[in-house]
Amino acid sequence: MALPLYVGVETVLSGWSAVIPGRILAVDPGIAALGTSAFWTLMALGRFGAATLRRLAVPPTRILTTATCVAAVLMAAAGLLVDRAPGWALGSLAAVVVLLAPSYGLILGLALDRLDPARSAAVTGALVACGAVGGTAIPTLILLIGRDPASETTFLVAAALCALVPLLVLVAARPPRPAAVPR
Repeated sequence: MALPLYVGVETVLSGWSAVIPGRILAVDPGIAALGTSAFWTLMALGRFGAATLRRLAVPPTRILTTATCVAAVLMAAAGLLVDRAPGWALGSLAAVVVLLAPSYGLILGLALDRLDPARSAAVTGALVACGAVGGTAIPTLILLIGRDPASETTFLVAAALCALVPLLVLVAARPPRPAAVPR
């Protein structure tokens, strides 16, 4: 369940990466389109940063839970700041993108680590499909609720969904309980 939520939140940011800065800063759409380039640059920075942390032996669950918790707080801050301090809201969203960047690979990796290699290839397709469902459903839901890709409501709902991701990951990452021994 964490994967579709994450993909949905990421799709809000990536899919509207030109619209959000255009609306927040009230700039020409041609200039706002640079938001898409900024989004992918920030994603690369976040992924390289997570790779560095992994090389330093930081556990993937720690990277994922810490980054998504902080991202949820910053996304909520962006929602609260979008009308009063648009520059700060956009800066918060930039940090959110960096923090969320490694999430897809980490969630997928944590899920596949629990399986034997033969099963993991078959399961990958199902996980990717689940993510795609979230990538369609979550932005649609958020747009129906918020009505504007750069609204306070959009960012607050996305923040709430983002906050669920680390909780779901921690529940899923628990070691399996030993089977009960029949008496």
